[in-house]
Amino acid sequence: MYGRDPWGGPLEIAADSATDDDRSRNLQDYDRAALSRPLDETQQSWLLGPGEQKKKKYVDLGCIIVSRKIFVWTVGTILAAGLLSGFITLIVKTVPRHHHKPPPPDNYTLALNKALMFFNAQRSGKLPKHNNVSWRGNSCVNDGKSDSSTLFKDLSGGYYDAGDAIKFNFPQAFAMTMLSWSVIEYKGKFEAAGELNHVKDIIKWGTDYFLKTFNHTADTIDRIVSQVGQGDTTGGTENDHYCWMRPEDIDYERPVIECHSCSDLAAEMAASLASASIVFKDNKAYSQKLVHGAKTLFKFSRDQRGRYSNGNEAEMFYNSTGYYDEYVWGAAWLYYATGNNSYLQLATTPGIAKHAGAFWGGPYYGVLNWDNKLAGAQVLLSRLRLFLSPGYPYEEILKTFHNQTSIFMCSFLPYYTSFNRTRGGLIQLNHGNPQPLQYAVNAAFLTTLFSDYMEAADTPGWYCGPRFFSTKVLREFAETQINYILGKNPRKMSYVVGFGNHYPKHVHHRGASIPKNKVKYNCKGGWKWRDSKKPNPNVLVGAMVAGPDKHDGFRDVRSNYNYTEPTLAGNAGLVAALVALSGEKSVGIDKNTIFSAVPPIYRQVRMAAAKEPVCVTGANGFIGSWVVKTLLEHGYTTIHLSIFPASDPSHLFSLPGAAAATLLIHEVDLLDSAAVEKAVEGCAGGGVFHVASPCSLEDPVDPQSELLDPAVKGTLNVLAAANKFGVRRVVLTSSISAMVPNPAWPTATVVDESCWTHLDYCRQRQKWYPVSKTLAEKAAWDFARENGVDVVAINPATCLGQLLQPGLNASCAVLLQLLQGSKDSHEYHWLGAVQVKDVAKAQLLLFETPKASGRYLCTNGIYQFGDFAEKVASLFPEFPVHRFTGETQPGLAACKDAAKKLIDLGLNFSPVEDAVRETVLSLKAKGLLGQEKPSS
Repeated sequence: MYGRDPWGGPLEIAADSATDDDRSRNLQDYDRAALSRPLDETQQSWLLGPGEQKKKKYVDLGCIIVSRKIFVWTVGTILAAGLLSGFITLIVKTVPRHHHKPPPPDNYTLALNKALMFFNAQRSGKLPKHNNVSWRGNSCVNDGKSDSSTLFKDLSGGYYDAGDAIKFNFPQAFAMTMLSWSVIEYKGKFEAAGELNHVKDIIKWGTDYFLKTFNHTADTIDRIVSQVGQGDTTGGTENDHYCWMRPEDIDYERPVIECHSCSDLAAEMAASLASASIVFKDNKAYSQKLVHGAKTLFKFSRDQRGRYSNGNEAEMFYNSTGYYDEYVWGAAWLYYATGNNSYLQLATTPGIAKHAGAFWGGPYYGVLNWDNKLAGAQVLLSRLRLFLSPGYPYEEILKTFHNQTSIFMCSFLPYYTSFNRTRGGLIQLNHGNPQPLQYAVNAAFLTTLFSDYMEAADTPGWYCGPRFFSTKVLREFAETQINYILGKNPRKMSYVVGFGNHYPKHVHHRGASIPKNKVKYNCKGGWKWRDSKKPNPNVLVGAMVAGPDKHDGFRDVRSNYNYTEPTLAGNAGLVAALVALSGEKSVGIDKNTIFSAVPPIYRQVRMAAAKEPVCVTGANGFIGSWVVKTLLEHGYTTIHLSIFPASDPSHLFSLPGAAAATLLIHEVDLLDSAAVEKAVEGCAGGGVFHVASPCSLEDPVDPQSELLDPAVKGTLNVLAAANKFGVRRVVLTSSISAMVPNPAWPTATVVDESCWTHLDYCRQRQKWYPVSKTLAEKAAWDFARENGVDVVAINPATCLGQLLQPGLNASCAVLLQLLQGSKDSHEYHWLGAVQVKDVAKAQLLLFETPKASGRYLCTNGIYQFGDFAEKVASLFPEFPVHRFTGETQPGLAACKDAAKKLIDLGLNFSPVEDAVRETVLSLKAKGLLGQEKPSS
């Protein structure tokens, strides 16, 4: 039965016999009320008196009464257990211990250990004591010092690219980015392989060198080093390709090549520093140094547009085919490194993605390599969508990138025919061309990584058309490619030097092919080692050679670099693929480290009480960019940005306030009414700033199609859309070209808002821009009257000031030409000048002021162009500014307060001198303005 322990809990009393059991049951039948009364003396004596003198059946333990049998059995059991425990302890103490060894490392881990050693063998400069490559020593420690033409005097360090001693920053930066990416994703696997500190040391050797190749402490730069060493093979001078020497013995001059317009290289170097900053995030000072350098480089890449290899020696070796893929790649890495939304906005700009080739496919679509990083960027940004899902306004392009990633993952599978394979199974991502392995290892890394992404996101697989594939097929693909490289191929040869027993012995590599025998072989003296049939005296451990041909054939010949030369970029991809496949399959990616700097995604939502949505046409132009900047400064957080198709709006996302706002890109041809409506439809109750209009200093070939139709029909399309969607007000950017020239205007009478350009006069002289602006503004007023649309027009003079946009606009070109000695008097379209920021402020003032109506001349004064030229000449006497004589605009009356209507609304104009100075500084910063005139 169960009673109650006075201290709480069940109290079990075992029944020894039927009598006891009956007694127990009978006790339960007693009147409970009687039991609650005090016991009388007889009852107490009966209960408490001594019992019979015989062995007790129960043992009283004080707090509990138990059966004697149970008590004896329990005590005996405890004693027996104690003896047994002691006996076992004695055995354990006296018998020798056997430790179970962990399972041996898999082939991928073994190959990883070796692949990393290749980077030690490629080091330039003064080597660390722990370099562990016996046949290497200090080399090229005077790089930079021997070239008087460069500003960078310490360029020691970094890595030799391949079998020579040239340091190419472009592939080297890609290699460092790939290594950093692999560490960020698979830090635990590197640690398990005992290689984490090693790979971080390799990365830092590269990033330390990059910091020497530009002014990394500055915010703005105008040059970077692209290459150290020379590859001329014609035999004219001793150089790194013509000579066959150990790097330690090089005594010839090594030129330094700089570039001033190299968007691809700068953006790739920015990616390498940004990704490395995440690797070294625990070293705060160094990580911040890398981030600052990355931002400086990326800004340089945006300011100075061009391909680094255009027209120089690098074109023969590492020719870059474009820079928009590096924009997406670099911006993605900078977003992860900084958490700054402006970089994410740039990376997801449709126009940039389009120029990068994201939407057209092609034979190399999805193939990641040192030249094209689009596939890597798409995988990297798919990660963001899978794990953080930032949503609007990034979702559309992120979803596109994710879908495209899924498509090229399908193309790698053997079920599809996008790429051929050798009979041995090696995928031909470069379509049968030489050196295939570097492409295969990158694909192996991406497929394994994407597989791990999906598994971490609890996604079992993906669709290729109607067919579903599990994530394991991607890993299987990667394994087949890496296994081929490690020896599972028709030749049974490992293409990684030092792995296995059968690997290339005649690697195309100067340092490995020349013995370290205390003999210094000069430029031509080393040729005998180049041409020797003997195996290399030094084993270049871990080097992945270029690889077999499309028939699985391989020639182990030192002189044939298409088979036997390794590269930094190739080995970086190999390391990334090996670590991804190594170790336990259950160990996946580090899901969170890459997001360390990314703020909570919902901090990006629009602030409460934000102002009404607006649209800016021509948003990435000179005036349009300043309008966007001014709107952001005044609390407008939803801005629809209408830009011409395929033009670049990325600079807008770097404007102050852009990160907290919603900037929506619309690629719009103003002649396409449907596209215009799409840009305007989200602005109900808000406003439209119609800035876009074609403008050029060159005479048009077809005025109707080039100027008149876009200006007039484009304006009418914007107004029609504004009317359809209930826009509150349209601010129309017209021009002083809709006011002058007008020979009928009374001489000595100040031009004001009542003046219109004389159309016939302009047509006769084929001055089509004034015609286009006049017709467009008049059409706008007609439409406004007929449809009741609230329109206000602003007529700016020649706009000057800082160029926010990458290129040169027409009005700033007027000043540029003047500084360069132009004698053009601009007779037909001059009324004065104005600071562009004042134009933008005026536009906002007109939008927000209910009483504003009609036309508003916007200039800080009316004066002759000759007077303006005189002012510029006095500000910048070092430039050959032409001095005009007489009136450049005959009969034009000067006036300081010509923009009285705007002044009365509260606008204060900046001095024209400030506008000129800011324009000149901006032109210089962008490399558009050359040196001053030579002294006589």
